[in-house]
Amino acid sequence: MYALNIFSCLKCVVALLVAISWCSRDAAGVKIPENHTLKIAIVTPFINKKTQKVPHWSAAGMLASILAIEAINNKTDNIFDDLLPNTTIVYEIFDSKQDTVTTAKLAPQLLQAFNGEGADIVLGSGTSGVSIALHSILKHFDIPQVSPSATSGYLSVTKDCK
Repeated sequence: MYALNIFSCLKCVVALLVAISWCSRDAAGVKIPENHTLKIAIVTPFINKKTQKVPHWSAAGMLASILAIEAINNKTDNIFDDLLPNTTIVYEIFDSKQDTVTTAKLAPQLLQAFNGEGADIVLGSGTSGVSIALHSILKHFDIPQVSPSATSGYLSVTKDCK
């Protein structure tokens, strides 16, 4: 088991907050549905397809994301209680295998996730190359993606990401 470090937690909480603020924006064209449920697809590698090893950062990031969602959903602990006060965040987790082809094949599953309703936003997919591959598909369906561990400048240039 990998230790969950505070840096991983903070990255995922910040990414989740960015994702939530993106979904709440009128200009983004993505709004929280009337049923007050925000559907987040968490895309992360459970195992690296090439090396057959678990990426050391994957479990920590996934756990941090789940803990952040639970903290936001819990409206009785005085932690993030005012953040989306009438909204429940639900999530589904998808294995990217840290592979671009595998991740690209996940895109249709993300569109059909949550009992066919599709994800409102995607958190992940771990690395820049894999995130770029997934984003190249998601952008055609106006599904925002936040990848807290991707470092490519391409993913931060708005004109390149549309």
